Amino acid sequence: MARLFRIPQSGGSRPRKSEKIHRLFYPVLHSGFETLCQFPIYPAYNYDPENVLSSVPLSDLQDPIRAQQVVAAKPALSAWAEAFQSPRFANDKTAISGSAAYRLESFDVDQGLFYKKQNWWGDKLVSDNPYLLAAPDKIVYRFVKDETPTESLIRSGDLDVIPNLSPAKFLELKKDTCLNLRYSFELVGANSYGRIMVNMRNPRLADRNVRQALAHVIDYNYMINTVWQGMAERCVSQANPAKPFYARDIVPYDYNIQKAKDLLAAAGWKDSNGNGIVDKKLTAFKLNWN
Repeated sequence: MARLFRIPQSGGSRPRKSEKIHRLFYPVLHSGFETLCQFPIYPAYNYDPENVLSSVPLSDLQDPIRAQQVVAAKPALSAWAEAFQSPRFANDKTAISGSAAYRLESFDVDQGLFYKKQNWWGDKLVSDNPYLLAAPDKIVYRFVKDETPTESLIRSGDLDVIPNLSPAKFLELKKDTCLNLRYSFELVGANSYGRIMVNMRNPRLADRNVRQALAHVIDYNYMINTVWQGMAERCVSQANPAKPFYARDIVPYDYNIQKAKDLLAAAGWKDSNGNGIVDKKLTAFKLNWN
């Protein structure tokens, strides 16, 4: 992930901790944030002050039939669910609270304003876990839809931290000697990944050979070296490759057109009309592969 950090200027006094203000650019892109295998941790004291959920095992809610039975037997659970989905927890800043170090002060289409919580639980654990350090007393998130106005804000010095720049823009700005005096251009590990998801219940994709063929027609080197300008790496799962439990023994699919053709042929796909596109008729379905 490409990021820019403002470099503290020499000379003059540095701001006291209480004066620190971070202005961040947060991209609003259709790719959005990777939410798969991630979930927020809500503080129970705020969202479940009556401890309604404490008596409900998670396994009961994972089974649809059992969940209906539990809800029917516990009217308080239905009342809690209705309250949790109320607009108050979406629009009222006094009701919105996470487990992290900052509280929401204001929010609009242009920016979000957050202040450091007083007596936050993580402050006592910083010595054991430095990742819990929350130094800024105030964070301002600026929402910018594309990189043209973002670049203007960078050049005017109105941003301190800029995450998620595109590889091309990151390399372009990095060549600017003036910006290099004011910003540190860093590559840090990203908590996101790209993937292609297929519906195995779809008759066109139920055959494993077909799915493997699709995996072999992607030019991964082109994606990494050209699209991402070398700022990406292959991975075989949603687990971060830097983690010790990452499955390093799994060999990723390679870009192999002939192998893809062989797999499709084994699955019964062929060019039935000589147009250069293999096809296969299924019940009420026809999937073309070029």
